Formats: sequence, C-alpha cells, structure tokens
Amino acid sequence: MLARLFNGIFAVGGAGTFSQFPEFYQQYTAVLFGRIKEGEIVVQDIARQIERESEEAALAGLGRLLEIREEALERLWAHYEALEASGSFQKVITLIRSFELDTARATWEQFEPGLAFTAEAGVYAAVGMLAGIALLAGGEKGGRKLIEKRKRKQRADNPYA
Repeated sequence: MLARLFNGIFAVGGAGTFSQFPEFYQQYTAVLFGRIKEGEIVVQDIARQIERESEEAALAGLGRLLEIREEALERLWAHYEALEASGSFQKVITLIRSFELDTARATWEQFEPGLAFTAEAGVYAAVGMLAGIALLAGGEKGGRKLIEKRKRKQRADNPYA
C-alpha cells in the first residue's frame, strides 16, 4: 500500500515538474528577447556617443566596448534564432546546447508556473512521470542494497545472533 502511494507521489511529482518545461521555455525566450532588445539599445547609444566624441575618445575605450557589446548581441541573437527554429521536442536539446545562465536566472526569478494543455506538455508530463517512477525505483534499489549490506555486517560482527 505504501509502495503504491510513493509511486503515485513520485509519478505526479515528475509529471508536474516536467510539464513546466514548455512554460519555462516560453518565459525563457521572452526574457532572452528582452535582453536582445536591451543590448541593441546599449549598442546604439554607444555608437551615437562615438559619433559625437572625437576619434581619440572612441579609441580610448568606447570602440572596444562597442565591439564587446556587438559580439554579445550576435551571440544572443544566434541563441534566440536557434531556439525559435527548434521543433517542439528539440527544444530541450537546443536549450541545453546554447544555455544562457544569466537568462535562465532572470527567467527563474520571475517564473510563473503554469499548466499547458497541449500535446507537447502532455509528452513532457509523461516523460516526467516515468522519470519520477525511475527515480523512486533507483532509490528503493539503493536502499535495499544498503540494508542488506548492514545486515551482512551485523551478522559478520555477531556470528552467534
């Protein structure tokens, strides 16, 4: 009876956790796009400032700052375009390959859980359910081995028991 309860808890927990991926992904891409737009504004401001300043001021650091920001912006655009081009079930792999830690942190800070009623969310929930059950099974197997090991040690320590 207790085993069924734990199976249910882990299955529901896994399904609930994994089913959040489509929502996190959607919010992640929104935050990423916001970072891109913010980066574009910064690049435009630096470029305008360089135009207003003398060449010496531009060479003194603004030019290099502009290069750094443009490179970061190109990287963010490439990441965003890769995410947008990926299919429903390629999103996980694409996200892992080009993961942006700062974007993920910003997304997680304001993450709003939601339950999407789509086929994609259903598949992620099913995978999560199986992962939850597998996690429980692995824990049970490891626990059994640990208990058996203790019992063997106790028998070895006390041969008259």
